[in-house]
Amino acid sequence: MSHAAARKARSSRSFKPASEGLESRVQLSGSTAGVVTIGANPGIISLPTGTLKADIVLESLSVQPLGNNQFRVTAVLENEGLPVVAKPAGIGSSVATSVGVAYAGGGVLQIARTSGGTNLNGVPTGPVLATPDPATVIASMPIPALAFHQTIQLSTVTQGRAIFTASAVPAVVNHLALPFPDANTANNTRTVDSLIAHTYPINTATLGLLPSLNTAVQGAKLRLDANNSEISIPGVIDQHFQIPGKTVTVGVFPLSVSATYYVNNLVTSGVSLSYEKGGLAITVKFADNQHALHTPSSLFPDFSVSNLQVKVFLPLTYNAQYQYFQFGQATTTVTGSWHAGGPFGSVIDLLVPDINSKVSSAVTSLVDSKLDALSHMLNQAIHGFIAGGRITSAVIGQNQLDLSVETPT
Repeated sequence: MSHAAARKARSSRSFKPASEGLESRVQLSGSTAGVVTIGANPGIISLPTGTLKADIVLESLSVQPLGNNQFRVTAVLENEGLPVVAKPAGIGSSVATSVGVAYAGGGVLQIARTSGGTNLNGVPTGPVLATPDPATVIASMPIPALAFHQTIQLSTVTQGRAIFTASAVPAVVNHLALPFPDANTANNTRTVDSLIAHTYPINTATLGLLPSLNTAVQGAKLRLDANNSEISIPGVIDQHFQIPGKTVTVGVFPLSVSATYYVNNLVTSGVSLSYEKGGLAITVKFADNQHALHTPSSLFPDFSVSNLQVKVFLPLTYNAQYQYFQFGQATTTVTGSWHAGGPFGSVIDLLVPDINSKVSSAVTSLVDSKLDALSHMLNQAIHGFIAGGRITSAVIGQNQLDLSVETPT
């Protein structure tokens, strides 16, 4: 990386008059007024009330690569004085000058580093989805007394890229901040971001960038059975449920005949993950089954199914404050080719909508009960992908997620 500097430090510590060729001189009394003499033209200026304070300024912060993923970080702090504007008699325009006040000393100059990202704290149980990655102070020194325009320098060598911040802050003793004699604390901080920017399109073809997510989904299982159905995603959900049977009645003059059908041992044959319509879809395929819908009645046939699949769609949203993705409520669809034989085969038209609705309702309810855990699983995969970095933006499109990040590599 090229040498990055927030601002070049001054090469001279001596004070230079604001207007070339004019001598500026400030004489301070014990009150709040001073006299500026520019040539033979005196003028009156107003100074802040009370005791004057020096203004220390974080002049520069630079990050220099040293090789082997090491970087030298250097901060320069200067006592710049208080800028004032004077309008001397006989001169039409104001002239900027500075009051040369010595800094009495106090406070700490420090350099810290952070990824700028967030840390996951397990499955969220409230509105706080993650916590900011805390800054780690890698170098510090007490700020000594500084003459007008005098500078001090703090430098350290650190491993790996990061977001570096140098700041002059009050010293803290026993959790109490000590007096900090600085006139303007707004100019006491500078930041250099040395992370490397990337943008990744996340779609069905590139979901392999999140291997832990794919591994978890491919390990999912869904078994459909009247008495012992099960949905399982490793580390997220393992729930058993039942699917009530459906009774159908067929009229055979002069009688009517009834039978109750039950879902019978439909087992997973494969699971896939896709990105579509601004979210993720988990599609579970089932092995073909000749007795997918079974009835104890000897008068009615069992029904077979082929190409049965259950698709669970989870829409995505993104919380930029916490750099956290969340799943919305699930939508479940059931499709398959059902077949029947015998004189009562037409009852399949009564059974399929009912079975599809019961399966969809049960799966949706169970998945919705684990949305927080599913969201956490997704964020774990993304955080693993950008380890040591941060998400700068996420654009959720219909066909792909554009993920912009900054990482150390």
